[in-house]
Amino acid sequence: MTEPALTLRPATWADCERLFAWVNSPDSLRNKRLTRSTIPYETHRQWLERRLAAPDVILLIAEERGLPVGQVRLEARDDAHEVDIFVIAEARGRGIAAAAIEDALGRLWHRDADAKARALVRRDNTASARLFERLGFSRVGVDGDHTLYERAPAQGAA
Repeated sequence: MTEPALTLRPATWADCERLFAWVNSPDSLRNKRLTRSTIPYETHRQWLERRLAAPDVILLIAEERGLPVGQVRLEARDDAHEVDIFVIAEARGRGIAAAAIEDALGRLWHRDADAKARALVRRDNTASARLFERLGFSRVGVDGDHTLYERAPAQGAA
């Protein structure tokens, strides 16, 4: 029996080093909203500890044929769950980000059928903008150099 091409599993403490490397990769830092600087390990460790304990956070590791290739996080902020997605460069262009976001949204809406999802996408990140639009997110505004996208549970991918 062959392993599914893509699986998503909840992140664990064992993912700390991997997530640390991913968040500090240049292509990840380039698209961050709050920082463009390298994140110190201790800061990351404390951040992960809080996220793993938080009931309003969904943090999943995407694995392709058993190898970790990215992460997706939904975290409650204000009136919506903010989406954070990262896929390693070698695995991009294969639909991993879309599948990971849809899986995470399904988990969110399974436990909160009325939850709204929000994504903040750098205005120069056209690939991410197209991804969220394809997944049924609507443009709802601008926050600095980021475009805000939202999706309610009843909305689906186009």
